[in-house]
Amino acid sequence: MTIATKLEYLDHFASQSIFRLLLETLSRPGQISQLAQTELGALVLPLALGDVHTRVAVCASEELQNDVVWATGAVLTGLDDADLVACCEDIDAASIKQLRRGTALVPELGAKIAINCHQLHADASGELTLTLSGPGVEGSITLGLDGLAREVVDAIIEANAHFPAGIDVWFVDQSGHLAALPRSCRVEVR
Repeated sequence: MTIATKLEYLDHFASQSIFRLLLETLSRPGQISQLAQTELGALVLPLALGDVHTRVAVCASEELQNDVVWATGAVLTGLDDADLVACCEDIDAASIKQLRRGTALVPELGAKIAINCHQLHADASGELTLTLSGPGVEGSITLGLDGLAREVVDAIIEANAHFPAGIDVWFVDQSGHLAALPRSCRVEVR
């Protein structure tokens, strides 16, 4: 997914709306919600949460990286030091393995990452089918994903193997649908 327009600073109403949606989806793993700013894709994470005290990594063109820094005041950094990560282009398992996970004593140091994918499904019709359970899920829930390699999901599962340390993940599809995998979520891939 590419961003067709120049990034703009999000006013506090848009930022607050996205923040609420990010929290809501994080508290309800696998639930698909709709972003109002569909064209932003994974960039919604640093644009809504980034500020001058935040280190961001943006897996995209240098122009988009600079736009995120301009719009947020955040500091651009590498994957291994980022608080917030926006993966707008292809991502691999090695990239996930670089992310900070925090520790049992300071789990808040774990990275938060948004990853673009082609399409999210509220059933098993995706190229990958994830069965999610744990806090925020009654029993289990199924999330289908198109356009993401199995190795990436396996790396996310590995990164979250030692809760409360881990990473919080949001998937954003081309229609602006959003679903989260918090570090507390248990995931099975089919």
